[in-house]
Parts: sequence; structure tokens; C-alpha cells
Amino acid sequence: MLPRPLTLLVACAAVLFVAHAAHAQADLKAIVLKHLTTSRDFTLKVAEQMPDADYGFKLTPPQMSFAEQMAHLASDQGALLSPFTTGKPAPSKPASMSKKDVIAYVRQSFDQSIALVSKLTPAQIETTKQLAQTLHNTTKPLYQQIEPLEDQLHSQLDAASPDACAVGNTVVQIAGLRDQIRDARKDFDEAFSAILTPEQLAKYEALKDAARIGEEEGE
Repeated sequence: MLPRPLTLLVACAAVLFVAHAAHAQADLKAIVLKHLTTSRDFTLKVAEQMPDADYGFKLTPPQMSFAEQMAHLASDQGALLSPFTTGKPAPSKPASMSKKDVIAYVRQSFDQSIALVSKLTPAQIETTKQLAQTLHNTTKPLYQQIEPLEDQLHSQLDAASPDACAVGNTVVQIAGLRDQIRDARKDFDEAFSAILTPEQLAKYEALKDAARIGEEEGE
């Protein structure tokens, strides 16, 4: 099973490469670079608008703060491309959660990603796009089936006298669909690993190990 941070990495890959499937004849590298540049500029604009004193703001105590959300976003987009770099990995978090340090981290993470995409080979980009398209086509209908089942489950649990059998059946259906999604992500992970050079693969495996550690620490 892929840990949650790595699951998000795979999801980012699907969004990044599938979002522009209609432009298959265009220069994919240029499209991705434009996407990253736009995302960087928008994210920095949002980060600049938040007052320094409010960088610790949370909607609810269990959630990440604004600063943590900004850092999380930057690190995830960087993680997507980290297997392709042969240089020193970017820091995994800002020096602090102050406005100045978070903005510097966001800028550094996006700028490094933009530099990395510029160096990707056409074959690696094209293969990753195809893998992400397959993942998207496989998981989208599964997610569409899960959503109404989750609504159904909430209604069942909110009933005055919940039917244990009905609740159990819904839970089993949701779990089965999630298993199929996990299997599709595993297939993507294995196929993606196969196109990497030995050095890139070592970095990708290190990334997965770090994600597993993060998952364990969050439990």
C-alpha cells in the first residue's frame, strides 16, 4: 500500500500530465513549465497576501496551519519531480514557519521544479504522461462510485437506529473500491519506477521511504 504522501505524489502526476491531454501535439515540456510557473506565481501571491501574524492560523486545531499548508503544497509538487534530479535535494521544509521563510521555501521549491522539467528527456515526459493517463482513466470512475456510497454511509449512520448490516455492506463496498484504486496506484508506481535510471530510481525509493516514515510519525 502506498502511504498518503506518496499517494498524493501519484495524484499530482496524474493532474500534471493528464490535464493537458487534449494538447497531445503540443510541446509537453513547455506546457508543464507554463503550468509550474503559473502555480508558483499564484501560490506566492496568496502567501504574500496573508499577514505574518496569521501564518499560524488554523480552521480547526487538528488541521495544518496556513504556513504548513503552503509548505506542504510546495514540497509535494517538488516531490513529484525529485526522482529526476541528480543534484542535492531541496530542504524538506522551511527554516521556520514564519512568513519570510515559508515564502522563500515555496519560491525555491517551484524554481527547482521548473529547472528540473527543463532537463527531462522527451521519452521520460511522454511515458509518464501515458502512465498518468492510464491511472486517471482507471481511478476516476472508482472515485465517482465512492462519493455516493460515502453519502449513503453518512445517512445510514445518522439514522435514529442504524442498520448494522446495511452499514457494514456499504463499508465493504467502499473498501473494495479503495482497494482497486490502491492497486492502480501500485501499477503506476511500478511502471514509473521502470523508466528511471538507476540513480533516479534510488532517489525515488528514498522518497518513498521518507513518505513511509512521515506516515508512521503521523499515526
